[in-house]
Amino acid sequence: MPVPLNRSEARREAHLARVGLIGVVALTLATFLLLNLDVVTQLWAAPPFEADFAHASGLQKDNPVEVSGMQVGSVDDVRINGAHVTVTFHADGVALGTRTRAAIKTSSAVGERFLAITPAGPGNLDRIPLSRTSVPYDLTAALADVTTNTSALDVDQLAEALDAVSGTLSETPSSFRDALAGVQKFSTVVADRDEALGRLLTDTASVSDLLADRSTTIAALMADGNDVLDELHDRRDTIHALLVSTRELSAELTASLRENRAQLRPALDQLTNVTKVLNRHEKSLNFLIDHLGGYARNLGEAVGGGPFFYGYVANLVPTNLVPLPITPQPEF
Repeated sequence: MPVPLNRSEARREAHLARVGLIGVVALTLATFLLLNLDVVTQLWAAPPFEADFAHASGLQKDNPVEVSGMQVGSVDDVRINGAHVTVTFHADGVALGTRTRAAIKTSSAVGERFLAITPAGPGNLDRIPLSRTSVPYDLTAALADVTTNTSALDVDQLAEALDAVSGTLSETPSSFRDALAGVQKFSTVVADRDEALGRLLTDTASVSDLLADRSTTIAALMADGNDVLDELHDRRDTIHALLVSTRELSAELTASLRENRAQLRPALDQLTNVTKVLNRHEKSLNFLIDHLGGYARNLGEAVGGGPFFYGYVANLVPTNLVPLPITPQPEF
């Protein structure tokens, strides 16, 4: 029959039950928060902003967002929105007004992109339209434009126009006429090299097309180069510590050699003498190494048959004497 609990023990049991229940609830809540830390962080973070750009220009998720050269956030998402690209980002600790501008810029020689924000205007920002955003210089598009514009140039008309200008201004001072003569010669050279210029422009168009086709590969190569630089930057302290340790080790070895020079010199002299002796008897040592195996094998056969060893005496009568085992006498 169970013994009934008194009042103090009953209160203690109830208290332990409450403490256990609170502990289970707290542990469950902590586990949920740890497993959903990113969601909880987004709840407490500032609301995200959006900006429309003509094209992404290599901007990717997690690229930094900067205001006046200071990083204030990162890019959350880059997605296609019709004929343009919409970038979602967050910026903490700064006030962005309704006339805020945004630009995609390059932060390093390997082409790492970042989003530069210029706060302006009153109120609170919700979205930055295309009219207040800009993208970096596009080399491929520029080369394509040069090819398109120069391909329509009439070289013969340009040469005739320069010749007409030179003839009209022939009464000018000699220095000016020399300059015009140089311009005329230049126009003549341009006219003579019309076909070569045409091929050059065609090759330029091919190069621009190739760059356009390989733009993704070039962007990936620049990103990989940026990863290498980041890794070197992360390992900078380790490399510095290795160089410092190497320098300290060199100093310790130098000091040790200086302190023990008197003891090391006789040891090195002895080592030199031993080396000379080994060099003088090199042939004998080689002969010993080559024949040591056969000698050890025969010796093992002679003494490995039991508590005796085999012996053979040559040139005894009779000549058909069979080798007899010689048993050692016991010692008393």
